Amino acid sequence: MIPEAVADVLYSKEERVFQFTDEAGEKAIEHLRGCSDCQSWFRSIIPEEIIERNERASHYCCMSMYCAMEEYGEMDIPRISFRMYRGEDPLWCINGKMMSVFRFCPWCAKPMPDKPFRA
Repeated sequence: MIPEAVADVLYSKEERVFQFTDEAGEKAIEHLRGCSDCQSWFRSIIPEEIIERNERASHYCCMSMYCAMEEYGEMDIPRISFRMYRGEDPLWCINGKMMSVFRFCPWCAKPMPDKPFRA
């Protein structure tokens, strides 16, 4: 498996596209999540920008939401944004339009939080 795919698996909270074909791969990821020595080794072989991207993405409900909020310009997808309406009601908007609000993630269907995913 390529290191970038390991980074995706390591930081993912959602159901992954890639699944290991045996139990050993899942055990290896669980070990990597809990072992500081192995995490140091892993960080030494993976480019820093990949680690940073996956760490940022881990704050979101799914990778698609991360892309829609942080990489929408690069990927030519709708921009998702958060704002407080009247200072009290959380709104999640598509392309900044008040008429296109939603309460569940359009990709993974999880309820949207009452605050931004990241500050």
